[in-house]
Amino acid sequence: MTAPPPAGSDGRPADGVIALLDDDVINCIAAGEVIERPASIVKELLENSFDAGARLVQVSLEHGGLARIAVSDDGGGMGKADVPRALLYHATSKLRRAEDLFAIRTLGFRGEALASIAAVSRLTLTSRRPQDGVATRLTAAGGRVESVVAVGAPVGTTVEVADLFFNTPARRAFMRSVATEQAHAVEAALRVCLGSGRGGVIVVAGGRRLLDLSERATAFERGYAALGPKVPALFSVGRADHAASVSLLAAPPAASRADSRGLYFFVNGRYVRERMLQRALLEGYRAVLAPGRSPFAIVHLQLPPADVDVNVHPQKLEVRFREPERIYRLVEGAVSELLTAAPWQHAASSRRLAITDRVSALSARVALSDARARFNRGGPMLPAPPGGGPRAAPQATLRGGGGEDGREAPAGNQKGENSIALGRFARLVPLGLAFENVIVCAAADALVLVDRDAALHRLAYERLAAARAAGEIARTSLVLPAIVSTSGPQTALVAASAAVLATVGFELEAIGPDRFALRAVPEDLGGADAAELGRELIAELAVLQAAGVDLLGAAATARLLGRAALGAVRQRGGAWSPAGLPALLAALDGVDLQRQVPHGRPVVRILSAREVAALFGA
Repeated sequence: MTAPPPAGSDGRPADGVIALLDDDVINCIAAGEVIERPASIVKELLENSFDAGARLVQVSLEHGGLARIAVSDDGGGMGKADVPRALLYHATSKLRRAEDLFAIRTLGFRGEALASIAAVSRLTLTSRRPQDGVATRLTAAGGRVESVVAVGAPVGTTVEVADLFFNTPARRAFMRSVATEQAHAVEAALRVCLGSGRGGVIVVAGGRRLLDLSERATAFERGYAALGPKVPALFSVGRADHAASVSLLAAPPAASRADSRGLYFFVNGRYVRERMLQRALLEGYRAVLAPGRSPFAIVHLQLPPADVDVNVHPQKLEVRFREPERIYRLVEGAVSELLTAAPWQHAASSRRLAITDRVSALSARVALSDARARFNRGGPMLPAPPGGGPRAAPQATLRGGGGEDGREAPAGNQKGENSIALGRFARLVPLGLAFENVIVCAAADALVLVDRDAALHRLAYERLAAARAAGEIARTSLVLPAIVSTSGPQTALVAASAAVLATVGFELEAIGPDRFALRAVPEDLGGADAAELGRELIAELAVLQAAGVDLLGAAATARLLGRAALGAVRQRGGAWSPAGLPALLAALDGVDLQRQVPHGRPVVRILSAREVAALFGA
């Protein structure tokens, strides 16, 4: 490297203000772009191992990886000449020409990993090829090679990284707790193994196996390892568009999170954080997930290397697509295909609660009469307030297509306690209302808890959706129109969305600056506060517009219907008696509760006899 020009009294070059950095500073900057924490090292070394053809890689961590990281593989290894060369910046076996940058078929390709790791640690690299009699071992500290010797070792490569950031204490100070760094390292190993779809990984720390994936692990087994025990089952769907294809592995929509940590995206086997892909996935789920919820899903996108630029981020976490619109439609289409087939409805049948015919009609009547008597005597359940029961709701017939193309959850992941076979609610024995809103029911082998308000919301939504699908929602004209006031952008939005609101049964007419008259509402919502409903719909329109959702599309229609039904049920409230509960339960038999709706919450929760017994230590 050219020596920097002589400095003046203020430390700056005598003939200017621009100086060349010395090698140590350059190496620290370069390492900082690649090595953020111990997890970065695990990721880079695992990628190199799989690129070298490794079938099994073992990762050992000490003190969260800050004290020591050892990654051993059974890959092709390196010869004596290549081992020291591998520590040079931009030295790689995976590129030869500039054109190769646009035909990347490996996980790593820049030749920065080992050089960056060595720059901020004490590194030992041992490697042997199958044709070599001995292995080559190199030791380095702070980027400087200390020794290269021949040793005995098995075929493959082992990289030991000790005292991470020993020469950059400021970087070391920003590391988190041991548990946090260890969790990040395990997650990094899981992402590489999940993306490559080949090879196995074992992560060990403190004598415990934190991750153990066999090289023969299937896509489903890798998916369960990534998504965790909260996932009841996983289902797959594939979709192709010319040379691009997407495979989606997802849990039923009922399993969701309040954050996006259950989402994994891979492009040609490389884990990425790509917002466009996330938007496409969430748009596909919009009609079946409440706002702010994210599904559990793993998305693998395969496309020609020339159609994606993977060289736009120092850690290769972002990519750029040649045709982003086409990729967006491909991912969204895969989600729609999975949701349309709804395979969990079929696969869950073997795990649904069996409400048997042992409870005959006579015994059901006797049990119900006894339950009502207990209510009247002030029994253990909270008594229901006085009043009449709900009117019987027409039953919508919902059909789900597709077959069981998923796979049942492994032992320990089966969570059928929140599923119930369709057509069996009418056979439940309602014991009454607890906490003024929870319908407690007895079955032959379980307790069934039904959220009354959620059930009413679901019934109202299904009636509106069924009417909309049939052609037009019946309206009720208001004797006195409800006046809704708006301001600023809301006024223009409502004026432009009058036709949209009409499709969901609301007739809104401008009567002056920033004032609208709501003249008709869906017939099923006639008892609600029309003005308040109007305001809620306008707020929903604003949310949809801000999210860039097509207001004339199916997703927007579902959101508006869900908001209207939710507002009406919340306003009505109402008093209930035990006599009205069987009618409400019977109405639920016309609803497919395996499918979520916008703004919806779970309707039913089930405690099996075994779970109830466990509560008492039996």
